[in-house]
Amino acid sequence: MVTSPVGSVFLKDIVQSSIAGAICVSIIKQFYRKEGHNGVFASVQVLQELAEMFSHPLKTRSIMCGSLPVFMVPLIIFSDDTSGNRSKVWNKFDSWCFLLAGLRQKDNAQFCNIHFICTSNQVPVMEMTHPLVDQLLELERGIVVFDAQLNTNALILAPVICFLCDNPRAAEICSHLGSGTLRFCRICRVDHTNSLTGICEERKRSSTIQEVQLIRSAHTQAERKRLRTLYGTSEENHLLQLPVDLHQSTPIESLHTLGLGPYKYLLREKMEQLSEKQRKEVVARIAALPSSGLTGGISSDISRHYKSFVGRDFKFLAQIAMFIFSPYLSEAEIEVWLALSMVFKMVYCDEFESQKIELYRDVCHRFARAIDCYSVTWRKILKIHLILHLPDSMLRFGPASSFNTERCGEDLVNLYHTKEVQAFLGGEVQKPRTKAPLASVPITLEGKTMSLEEIDAKFTVLLPHGISNLTPVQWGRATVGKNGQLINVQDYIEYNSQASTLVELETGLFIGSFHTEQATFCLVRYLEPVLMAGTEPVLNEWSCPLLTLTNVIRCIASTLVSCAVSVVHQCDSQCVLAEQETTSRIERELVTQKKTVFVHNTDNNMYCCNIFYGGGDYTEEFNLPLIESTQECLGMTTNQSSYGSILQVSVS
Repeated sequence: MVTSPVGSVFLKDIVQSSIAGAICVSIIKQFYRKEGHNGVFASVQVLQELAEMFSHPLKTRSIMCGSLPVFMVPLIIFSDDTSGNRSKVWNKFDSWCFLLAGLRQKDNAQFCNIHFICTSNQVPVMEMTHPLVDQLLELERGIVVFDAQLNTNALILAPVICFLCDNPRAAEICSHLGSGTLRFCRICRVDHTNSLTGICEERKRSSTIQEVQLIRSAHTQAERKRLRTLYGTSEENHLLQLPVDLHQSTPIESLHTLGLGPYKYLLREKMEQLSEKQRKEVVARIAALPSSGLTGGISSDISRHYKSFVGRDFKFLAQIAMFIFSPYLSEAEIEVWLALSMVFKMVYCDEFESQKIELYRDVCHRFARAIDCYSVTWRKILKIHLILHLPDSMLRFGPASSFNTERCGEDLVNLYHTKEVQAFLGGEVQKPRTKAPLASVPITLEGKTMSLEEIDAKFTVLLPHGISNLTPVQWGRATVGKNGQLINVQDYIEYNSQASTLVELETGLFIGSFHTEQATFCLVRYLEPVLMAGTEPVLNEWSCPLLTLTNVIRCIASTLVSCAVSVVHQCDSQCVLAEQETTSRIERELVTQKKTVFVHNTDNNMYCCNIFYGGGDYTEEFNLPLIESTQECLGMTTNQSSYGSILQVSVS
């Protein structure tokens, strides 16, 4: 053993040494001294395989910095324009921010994890990238910082993995001229003649750099203009210096591409075709539809303010559109709306199976072909073509909800478990204000309030093991699911009937929660799946699984409640629109008006699971119905089964 400037060195240690001016990785064979020289010498054996391993630039940088610990911190760059005024007057500020890609999705949505870089209302957005690129390249090569937890210096490598922005900003980042050019897609070289039939040759970083060099080397402005039009490329972009492929690193953003794209176009077109009476009917149908599991709601009256809808309104409508607008749609329109609803389900799923990526491509191609059959002029719209690139973005970056630009709300899980909120939820409260008698506690079932005695007489109540009777201390009007979601009375939920997580989730109607001396319980009215031959689910016209609302009420622990889901009444001929008189006060006078309402048949206990609900996973291959008049136009074939139409898509 000898002592070196870097510490003690032993025989058979692997060290980095300099031999003939070259840095090598060697193993120490022996130590010896030379006559006439001070110090200790070592004979080493150069290890070629380790030298190749340490030849990676990142490891070489770590060794040159003194063998520091290396941390990889990938970045997501976000850019957008916003108004600097609180009024409606537009005062545009272009901003750049970054997020840490390694954080969980719900953490990345929090305001404290969005890091500001720069902003300006005077400097164009792409001119701000010149100093920004220099700093991003430095982060790519690595910077040395002090780690307080390890009490040592560390090498931080922060490569850029993607850019989040809307479509016009993404085109600028990719050195693309935008949707007004002949080759209007920033990801592939498609043009208006084949925009809906498939994806053309992909744009590459190397080819874009060559095109930029050709444009810059042109001698006349006319030649530069011709080349820009030919390639659809702009030459002013400092971001091309980054080693990341910008065309593949600007994922398709769902809010602007889907919600503020095809759904906005279809809704406006359909609402303008409806009469005033039909618009009131649409409002009544939406009001009668249960909002369980659906995110948000419509911010204003759809019959009058549909032109002012924003992204959250379209997101809500996309989940219920087939149940609301189907009576007013033609066969070709039904095919378009149905295919678009399935694309929405794919975009807003929480997880998906990468092995089924071809299924997701088929879903997007089906929508594109339905649009082409419905209206030829729509093939010139960029946002419709970009939907074809959505599966590739999902395969590269995960579910589309992880790279959209929508600001999610704060994490409410901890808020729901405060003492004040627990009093509302019906959880454990040390000193409840009242102890209502068992018979006087009202529960709403079938539109009527019932006591527990009335419920026990009409329904079959299944109590958990160890509970002989219900002796509630305090009743609640809500509970919290495993995902932290607030679930109100009359919401439909998924739950485990047993404590084991291996048991398949069941669906039911949440009717109340209470706390006893043992634990907090929930009363759930069971929804039984309708099965054919005991195994195959029976589907309705939209391929939604049918459910029957039974008279079985289960009492389960609140910890077994998973989440709220969307369940819709399977309407029959007795579910009708009706006129109802309402009284309101207008200028201090009571005025009686007629209002259109949709009345469900309470004797019909048939429901269906809404497969267009934007939550959960996207792992099942839904058997969507196909309108016969569009089969030939779409180039698809249909195989008939005993309970529906199984779609087979042939994509060229």
